[in-house]
Amino acid sequence: DSGYTKLLMNIGAGSKNEIIRTLFLHYTIYRSLAELEQLKAGLNTLGVADGMKENPDSFLEFFTSTSSRKLSADFLQDLFEPVQFSADASDAEKATYMLFVRLLTECEDTMSGDDGDLTLEEILIFFSGVDNIPPLGFPHKPTLKFNNTEIYPTASTCTLQLTLPMKYGNDYAAFKKNVTIGFKYHGGFGLL
Repeated sequence: DSGYTKLLMNIGAGSKNEIIRTLFLHYTIYRSLAELEQLKAGLNTLGVADGMKENPDSFLEFFTSTSSRKLSADFLQDLFEPVQFSADASDAEKATYMLFVRLLTECEDTMSGDDGDLTLEEILIFFSGVDNIPPLGFPHKPTLKFNNTEIYPTASTCTLQLTLPMKYGNDYAAFKKNVTIGFKYHGGFGLL
């Protein structure tokens, strides 16, 4: 079924790479060849295929996960808009949100997190599991929540929910320190 035609009695230890290559081609290309041909025919119908051949870089973002959108503080802030404050909308929630906006703005100037500074990509990875925005966007809008019992942020990458700690009032230095620890050194899935 995978297109490997060599007789079983002729397979030896030296055939390993050939078998792997055949299986790889089968599962990545040959199994979906009919769908690829249908896509190609559709693109030819509208003349898009010719345009893709002439200007492949122009179409790259439509067919790959490489995002040409530069991540910015405003973009991340807009992802969470409108912020869903609780019904009684405490001042602590609003103060925490303002600290978060300030943090996003500071992170925008950070190109890499090698020197301990937090990057926007690290924040995105923390709550979504991806380091750039998917070409078609997220399946649903991310949400921002607030928690007054934790000292570090928490997230659910499945529901795209980021929960920020409210324990810091207007103390930006303490907020930044602990939130940065949470975003940078979370260690993967689960709570700190």
